[in-house]
Amino acid sequence: MSFSPCNYNTSDISTFELHVDSMLPKRINDPIHGLMEFDDWVIQFIDTPHFQRLRNIKQLGTTYYVFPGASHNRFEHSIGVAHLAYSLVKGLQDRQPDLEVEKDLECVTLAALCHDLGHGPFSHAFDNEVIPRTRPNIEWKHEIGSEKMFDHLLETNEIDFELGTDDVKFIKALIAGDWSKCPNRSRYLFDVVANKRNSIDVDKFDYLERDCYYLGMKSVFDFSRLMRYSRVVDEQIAYYFKECYNIYELFQTRYSLHKQVYNHRVGK
Repeated sequence: MSFSPCNYNTSDISTFELHVDSMLPKRINDPIHGLMEFDDWVIQFIDTPHFQRLRNIKQLGTTYYVFPGASHNRFEHSIGVAHLAYSLVKGLQDRQPDLEVEKDLECVTLAALCHDLGHGPFSHAFDNEVIPRTRPNIEWKHEIGSEKMFDHLLETNEIDFELGTDDVKFIKALIAGDWSKCPNRSRYLFDVVANKRNSIDVDKFDYLERDCYYLGMKSVFDFSRLMRYSRVVDEQIAYYFKECYNIYELFQTRYSLHKQVYNHRVGK
């Protein structure tokens, strides 16, 4: 059978390429995690104005004026947390197939991606200094803002991804780290993004490593190893007992950053 260039329909090829491209995972290169892959529906959330505004919010707020190397932002941090949340839950699923978390995996990834949507200018300085002075009569945490922003994101953007009412409620509960809001869901999933039980979560894995990187500080905490040695036990994410020193290093790194950076007298 011969092939004639005259029968070559470029419009068909273009349509085919667009179809294939939408099926392939999108790759984002990151200085902390390397090459991260996301499905198209995640990219749709990233491409909204609500998420893009995080590019202009410094991760360390006013601390950037003391440590000018710390120019990273909530945008890259949130993408990193989404990557880690997916990796952690997918790893648990692979090691324990009986968990059956396919839809939950998507919700946890979205909660991780959107957990910082509610941050205002200068991050925590907005919560701790601006809100108390301008709105002293309201109870405010950036998690509350993140839930409200997530609702508005869904209302004002046409995203080709099906989320039921229960899924939206679940995602907001994961952002808050409050299992009581969705007691019918697996409790261990609330250990992933905002762990109110012991504070070991992927949010810290990313921001501790990312902050150290941009501050030029050393960290010996190995989050990837800790994630590999995790399992679900009694509805909680548990870690291999020989990882106790690694967990100690997590909290030691956090303590050092609070003492030297986060609570720096000039930055505050």
